[in-house]
Amino acid sequence: MGLSGDDKGHEILAILYEVLAAGYVRLDEGEPGEMYVWPYFFAVPLENLTDPQRVELFKLVTAGDYEDMKNFGAYIFYRIGISPEGRWIFFVAGD
Repeated sequence: MGLSGDDKGHEILAILYEVLAAGYVRLDEGEPGEMYVWPYFFAVPLENLTDPQRVELFKLVTAGDYEDMKNFGAYIFYRIGISPEGRWIFFVAGD
């Protein structure tokens, strides 16, 4: 429960839910490292997000988080990777 802000893990479960509710992107299609990654923001340059996509992003992050990401140059909040066979690869945040 170290990732969650509460002692029962509810916060991290809510984040997991919201990340999976966002769209995904398929990376390295047909390659050995192929995977699906949620949210798709991970693979889109932040400056290319449309206004509706930016609103969708704000369901996951705060305006302050968004500014930090712009300064870093990429989406760096929680993301999930799953193989085409359904194997969990990662659930991480950061760069």
